[in-house]
Amino acid sequence: MSKEKRRILTQDEKSSLLNNKECYICLISLDGYSPEEIQFDHIYNYADGYPQSISDFAPVHASGDPRK
Repeated sequence: MSKEKRRILTQDEKSSLLNNKECYICLISLDGYSPEEIQFDHIYNYADGYPQSISDFAPVHASGDPRK
């Protein structure tokens, strides 16, 4: 069985995910953060076989939250 290629979100998908406007990990607002300061991460671990659907991604701070 071939492994699914890692998904890269489009700008439209990222914009849609930013409607939430808070970091999925720390729940702090992302207002005022530049695009370079925001990443999009899987809610459920891709390495564990969870799907790469848009509903499995969430915006997070790019600073590397230790709770991740």
